[in-house]
Amino acid sequence: DQATPPSAKSARAPEMQTWTASELATFLARTEGDRYGYVWAFLATSGCRRGEALGLRWTDLDLIAGSAAFRQQVIPLPKESGVGREGRIVPGTKGGEARVIQLDRRTVAMLRTWRRLQAAERLALGGGYEDNGLVFPRVDGRPYHPEAFSKTFDRRLRTKAFADLPTIRLHDLRHTWATLALEAGVDVAVVSKRLGHSSPVITWGTYQHVRHGMQTDAAERVAASIFADGSR
Repeated sequence: DQATPPSAKSARAPEMQTWTASELATFLARTEGDRYGYVWAFLATSGCRRGEALGLRWTDLDLIAGSAAFRQQVIPLPKESGVGREGRIVPGTKGGEARVIQLDRRTVAMLRTWRRLQAAERLALGGGYEDNGLVFPRVDGRPYHPEAFSKTFDRRLRTKAFADLPTIRLHDLRHTWATLALEAGVDVAVVSKRLGHSSPVITWGTYQHVRHGMQTDAAERVAASIFADGSR
């Protein structure tokens, strides 16, 4: 009821842009230790949606088992005053159901480091901290405004420090993860489940450019096997 429907033009899906593994590694290295860098790294290595990362709670993480459960999200909604919008925590995910994903060891180590830094921030603020249990909140504990969060990413990429990298959107970190996973040979059903798609068919439809590349590679590999003995 509180949502503001997009116009037909703005609802049109923008063209997907992705980074290579090398480009993504360069970005993560240059933002390492940055307050925003922690959540950007999590988005890049988890493949989750923006709202899911911003709504993630420490209680949703199991750093021993190396897993994250997405049970809520942060979305932009009108303020109670009716003027402007703000990030607000809502239950559930875009797909409707909660899901659990496994995390790699580097991401787990990064989260442990971030937890210590966040604890120091919270201690410094004292009573001014709004505890929502979020892993990636604003300095005062409140949820980020998702749209403002994305604009921060856009502004950072426009700085000279990243002039050598192709320009992508924040959401393209998710596309980058999926593309790299498929190129690495991860089963499409696994990728689909991690992304929270309702069906692997949706995943294949979204990443057709990867499928075509994989088919070419498969054709060459099979041909190499057939003609390995030099026969024609």
